[in-house]
Amino acid sequence: MSDPMRSAGPVGPGLPSWKATAVLIALVWICLICPSPGDAAEWREVRGDHFVVSYPDPGGRAFAEETLQRAEEYYDRINADLGFDHATKSENLALWRWDDRCRIRLHRDRQAYVAETGAPAWSAGFVNPRERVLHSYGGSAVFLASVLPHELAHIFLRELVGFDNPTVPTWVSEGVAQYAEDGRRRESVERMRGMLAHRVYLPFQQFNPMTTRPLTPDQAGLFYAQAASVVHFFIERYGSKRFVELLKGLRDGQPIERALSFATGSRIDSLHRLEEKWLEFYAEGARE
Repeated sequence: MSDPMRSAGPVGPGLPSWKATAVLIALVWICLICPSPGDAAEWREVRGDHFVVSYPDPGGRAFAEETLQRAEEYYDRINADLGFDHATKSENLALWRWDDRCRIRLHRDRQAYVAETGAPAWSAGFVNPRERVLHSYGGSAVFLASVLPHELAHIFLRELVGFDNPTVPTWVSEGVAQYAEDGRRRESVERMRGMLAHRVYLPFQQFNPMTTRPLTPDQAGLFYAQAASVVHFFIERYGSKRFVELLKGLRDGQPIERALSFATGSRIDSLHRLEEKWLEFYAEGARE
């Protein structure tokens, strides 16, 4: 049997087979090290203290830098407003530094974002909280103003209480995320104040076990507004440090009523008492 490499003969006019082999190896190597369109090596980065923002288009640098600036501002404000900065120090939570920085991936445009992630076309962004990665697309004002702080708050919360913790009610999770959005917080407080003037709200025994899945749009609107307003009430009345104590109780598997009692020094020892105090707070005129 003949040697296929020897029988191949010259490739192209006058090119010996050993040179052809060398050229082929070189071409394969070039293909391996040179990025193809859409390859990860094409993506550029801007880096901050806690975030790395990636973007594929040279023209997208300005939006990437704005995203980085806003993300760093949200990091400081959300941690301070919700008391997570105290938890970070006391619980030795990840500080999002160096290799632990949160990554934000800005796809070229909405079409690329949908095609490359499989996200719904109506969405402006989403998060993988376990990996600490957010996705959106260049130029999305909704992402900067709303989705970014909302999803960052979800990550902060889950890193504190655990990613699969059934003791954390949905209203706590969604209330925290909406509280992190300045505009949504004010809107929720104002809306809840108006509804309470007509005694429209979800009784807390019904409210506490609710999830968002089976809700109609009207029910969801009430649920989200009430969730944000309860978080707002608790922090305004008892402070962010006690709110973190509530979350730590839930993290440790305490039922909501026991966690409330521990966090408030027994001032609130039941859902009924939480409801009473919440109603009193808004009857007095809640601050936004």
